[in-house]
Amino acid sequence: MDASRRAFLCNWTVGGAALGLLTHATTASAAGQDGLIQWQTWQDGLQKAAAEKKGIGLLIYADWCPHCRELQPVFRDPETVKASQPIIMIRQNADESPPWLQERFGRLGTYVPRIFFLHPDGTHAAEIQSGNPKYPYFYQPHQGAVLRASMKQAATLGHKR
Repeated sequence: MDASRRAFLCNWTVGGAALGLLTHATTASAAGQDGLIQWQTWQDGLQKAAAEKKGIGLLIYADWCPHCRELQPVFRDPETVKASQPIIMIRQNADESPPWLQERFGRLGTYVPRIFFLHPDGTHAAEIQSGNPKYPYFYQPHQGAVLRASMKQAATLGHKR
């Protein structure tokens, strides 16, 4: 994303509702950082998934992103927390631009939030998608059931390979 668009989005977000500002200011990052889900880093999550033979849920977010903040309550929902337990959950801030992110997922877009599901060896389980034809890895906050269904599919990935 070019700097002018990013600045516009950031200013638009900051200039938005006070609730959005409060949410941003009171959380460590934009999506899912509240202790209910056991989030891992990329490297730690890959190692843990391989060792435990578990599927992976990979959340790509940005602190400035209003959609990422809107997704926060979904990750605090008890049903979502429960659906996350059989898989390894990894969070990555897109603005940190780790090389692996572009190498592995760059061809699938740069929009945020994106949620990918992976096999225990880290390969993409492309069949697990949000149902959005234009943005197949974008899960909308009002469709938490779709995300939970995808998480449940990912829980079976460790048994398939």
